[in-house]
Amino acid sequence: MQITGNFVQFRKCFLLEFIYIINYMEQNPTGETDSYSANQKIPHILCNLKVLHNLVLQYGFVTIFVAAFPLAPFFALLNNVLEMRLDAKKFLRFYRRPVPRRVKNIGVWYRILDVIGRLSAVTNVSMNILLLLTKIVVI
Repeated sequence: MQITGNFVQFRKCFLLEFIYIINYMEQNPTGETDSYSANQKIPHILCNLKVLHNLVLQYGFVTIFVAAFPLAPFFALLNNVLEMRLDAKKFLRFYRRPVPRRVKNIGVWYRILDVIGRLSAVTNVSMNILLLLTKIVVI
């Protein structure tokens, strides 16, 4: 699911870049640039909850089921590296620089990540004990 999301995001970046070049050529046929007016037309970065939700969901699946599928962290790393590169290109080319805001902490996400971490510890220990008990019974 996340691989298809990255693929769609990759295509969207190229489409946005193509539209940006077409609009730029229509507005500036002489090639003169006015950086201030050009920057005012670039949209702001919108940090929506869908992005954070996907990251927490991926963290949950990787940590809870790592005993069942040990390659999951490797695939998650590959996915995150690709997603970082796509986001970097998107943020550098298509969005304005965000206005920094000071916050005290990450809010409710800390509690969610803490619960997932504790649940993953219990799940992994339980899966290992169950595996150990089934090996003893079979022998």
